[in-house]
Amino acid sequence: SLGDSIFLEALEIETVAQIVARVWEYPEGSGLEAYHDSAAAAGWRKPAYPGEFQIIFRAIDSRGAAGMDTVTVTVNDTLPPPPPPVVEIISPAAETTVVLGDSIFFEAGITPAGVALEWQAWNYGEDSGLEADSVDAPGWRRFDQAGVFSVSFTVQDTLGRQSADTVEVTVNQNQPPTADITSPAADTTVARGVSIEFIATDGDDDGVIAARAWSWEQGSGITFDPVADSTAQPGSRTFLTPGTFKVRYTVTDNHGAQAGDSVSVTVESNQLPYAQITSMSGDTTIAAGDSVPLDGTGQDPDGTEVSTQWSYRPDPGEPVVLAPFEPPGFLRLDQEGTYWVFLTVTDSAGASASDSARVLVEPIPPNDPPTARIINPSRDTVVVQWCRVSFAGEDSDPDGQVVSRSWSNGLLESIDPATDTTAVIGPKLINVPGTIRILYTVADDRGDSYSAWRILTVLANFHPTAEIISPDRDVTISAGGIVSFAAKDSDPGGTVVRREWDYGNSGILPDSVAVPGNRTFNTQGTFKIIYKVTDNLGISWSDSLTVTVGAL
Repeated sequence: SLGDSIFLEALEIETVAQIVARVWEYPEGSGLEAYHDSAAAAGWRKPAYPGEFQIIFRAIDSRGAAGMDTVTVTVNDTLPPPPPPVVEIISPAAETTVVLGDSIFFEAGITPAGVALEWQAWNYGEDSGLEADSVDAPGWRRFDQAGVFSVSFTVQDTLGRQSADTVEVTVNQNQPPTADITSPAADTTVARGVSIEFIATDGDDDGVIAARAWSWEQGSGITFDPVADSTAQPGSRTFLTPGTFKVRYTVTDNHGAQAGDSVSVTVESNQLPYAQITSMSGDTTIAAGDSVPLDGTGQDPDGTEVSTQWSYRPDPGEPVVLAPFEPPGFLRLDQEGTYWVFLTVTDSAGASASDSARVLVEPIPPNDPPTARIINPSRDTVVVQWCRVSFAGEDSDPDGQVVSRSWSNGLLESIDPATDTTAVIGPKLINVPGTIRILYTVADDRGDSYSAWRILTVLANFHPTAEIISPDRDVTISAGGIVSFAAKDSDPGGTVVRREWDYGNSGILPDSVAVPGNRTFNTQGTFKIIYKVTDNLGISWSDSLTVTVGAL
């Protein structure tokens, strides 16, 4: 066509000689000039006039021989028409089925053409209830009639040429949903106060369930719960009023259609049991990690036996059922927050009653540690080896209580932290010379501890010795019998300054000499006889035996 270009190129086949000249020849009237084209590839050339033209290519070799080829080019004086427009429905992109009342989003795409559009239109079918649209994206449209509709989008350009696309839309009548109460599956009879678990199933084959609702007949004593009663599983409900009550479950689909199911619940007369938490009265506040006592009572006016169950629930949170136990028990709560404790009592008919108490768990407050001091000895003290010392401490805790006490020293066997667990201990034998630290340690109910100490400077010393030589073993005699007593003693590092014989509860007066001689036992019984000596440093030592006095 006039205005188009044509690409000109020739293929040369050389013989023995070399090509030395090339030329393209164009006829007069074509508007093409030959002197510009002296190569095998003339490239793009555009004829300036319409007509039929013969184009010649010549090649001349070095011997003067020439070769040529020709081609005829026809140049039309008119352009071909542009392509017609093309349209495609992109929404819905394929056959679509909806329920009467649903909406469909319509949109078409148009491939641009060289000629402007004269008009465009959507046709939804005669019985669709929809009027034609003249835009390529009319958006959401709702069909008011059921049926199968051939929806088309058509455009026409200014040359009168048309392009169209079609999609099939099926509009079905809405099918109602289904609803079925599965628990209880049939009409049921219960005693007053007994709980029933309600469960339902539902479905909608051509849509979705938009709303669910349980209704409890007036007089049943059950209050509508706007949250739980709008689900298929509202949970357990307790009927407190005798009589027969209709319970209904209704569902509504997204097109407004409804379905329902119902059961009758007959409630027989029964006196409800009674539950009372006795270990807590009203709100109770504790610190995190502390425990609350669990104790309560449960009775049934009908005289039947009752079962009890303890549980608790964090607020918010799910209930936690506690394992059975013999009250009183304890519930430890480690996390701060609000908790509800429940005591539930169930009678033989299955009726239940509950009592509750609220527990506020506060963060653990900072703990003040306990205090302790040793009051005996009242200061660091110098003593001699083999003496005996009594120890006394006092303690307190400003925000709790002291729960453990212990005395300790790593050198003295006479002080044992496992057994010396009171504030006052002793007298304790100090048998190791040197500098000794005595610790008094206390701990409070929050785990903090404190230690006080005393330094004992123990001077080296040999303790005195004491040995009963007569009798040389335990003795058994009859009432009125005589025993001869004698002892020996010594003090390697000093002198014995005091000697004592103790005859127990035998009625014999004490003696203060090493050899008191014969003593008569008139009282029946078993008596511990002790010989004790004390040296000039106050160190005591003793020996003992047993005299058993029988009847005459």
